[in-house]
Amino acid sequence: MSQQWYYNKSGQRQGPVTSEKLKELAAQGYLVPTDFVWKEGMNQWTEARNLKGLFPTPTKPVSPESHSSISSAAEGTKSSLFCRNCGKEVNERAIVCPGCGMQPLAGNQFCRSCGAQTNPAASICVKCGIGLSKGNVDNSPLTFLRTWPAIAASLLFCFPLGYVLVWTHPTWSRRKKVVWSCAWVVLLVLAGFARRAEEKEVRRIIANAHQSWATGDESQAVSLYHAAIDKGVDLIDESDRSLVLSRVVDYEAENGHEEDAKKILRNYPNEHIYPESVAGKTLVRQYKEEMAQIEKDQEQKKTEQKSWSRANRFERLAGILDEMWLGKELTFGNSQVYYQSPVTEAEAKRLGDFLVTAEFFDDTPKTVQVTKSNNTYELRMPIKTGMEQDLDFIESIKWIGAAIAESVFDGAHLDVHLCDDELDTIRVVPCN
Repeated sequence: MSQQWYYNKSGQRQGPVTSEKLKELAAQGYLVPTDFVWKEGMNQWTEARNLKGLFPTPTKPVSPESHSSISSAAEGTKSSLFCRNCGKEVNERAIVCPGCGMQPLAGNQFCRSCGAQTNPAASICVKCGIGLSKGNVDNSPLTFLRTWPAIAASLLFCFPLGYVLVWTHPTWSRRKKVVWSCAWVVLLVLAGFARRAEEKEVRRIIANAHQSWATGDESQAVSLYHAAIDKGVDLIDESDRSLVLSRVVDYEAENGHEEDAKKILRNYPNEHIYPESVAGKTLVRQYKEEMAQIEKDQEQKKTEQKSWSRANRFERLAGILDEMWLGKELTFGNSQVYYQSPVTEAEAKRLGDFLVTAEFFDDTPKTVQVTKSNNTYELRMPIKTGMEQDLDFIESIKWIGAAIAESVFDGAHLDVHLCDDELDTIRVVPCN
């Protein structure tokens, strides 16, 4: 026999060797019946004992004790799994791998080389012969690229990459690589022939359309022009493309089909379209004006959005600065109460409600600010210049301040700060 054989020892593929050498290895005991072997033409790897004539047929009957031990060993083999992470053999009842702490393999696993699904207890992949017991799980991008769907997609969208993946595949035979390469070349050739056939058909349609246009049958000509355009403008010769599109726009514009004409202009903005009829020229001019106006409106909208965004940012910034300077705001009709920590929102609300009840907050907009320094509440309110010298006004402030201290702040000490429009203190009026 002149076949070239491969065999697997300890998870490593070895060979090729001749049939005679394979028999010699079996006779020396180096190759055992449970080792896997393969040659070109076989669908998958098989155990060496399945090859007729490779091992002598045993003549000694198997004793019951031996049969029992063999069965026990087989059961022991069946009770083992291999960890997905480190490849360590673990008991099928194990919850985690004792070697790495990862969950052991449950169900089937996949060969790191060819992607074939394999049995958890298998030591090699029967498809490609790669050992599975150590480091079988490999989720790297390179492993995915070696699967046939990834190679087919690479050949389709990036031929150089696909070609490299085919010829650097670690387990494909040279014959398989040649078959894949030749199949792809055949597909490319067929695609080229199909493209040429489409171009020839479009040229025939355009020639018939030109003939109909020349004889005055513009309706038939435009129908043929549309048929050619639907197959693909890129299939129309560049020398005919502008003429075809211009005639279609001319015809549709003259016959009141403005939307159909505008569709041509909209779908092929980079093509040179020059109608000859007055209706066609007018429609093209109107279309260009409409597009210019749309672009202008879009640009204006973008500018407005930017301006609004900028104004909105300034407004938010102003609000942040106001909160930092005045504090948080509570609104009572046309008036506001600003408060800063440690004054609470509840205290500020009680203050506003009191000022509404006392009719201090009326239809005239007013603003007050309440803060707290140590154990003293400070109520700031802007006044007209000179009122800080009015004794009657000062007495009324003392009276209302004492009422606020008693009703709002549970008798705590309160100072009223008479301020200017910037809330800068002009005079402090102690109220209790």
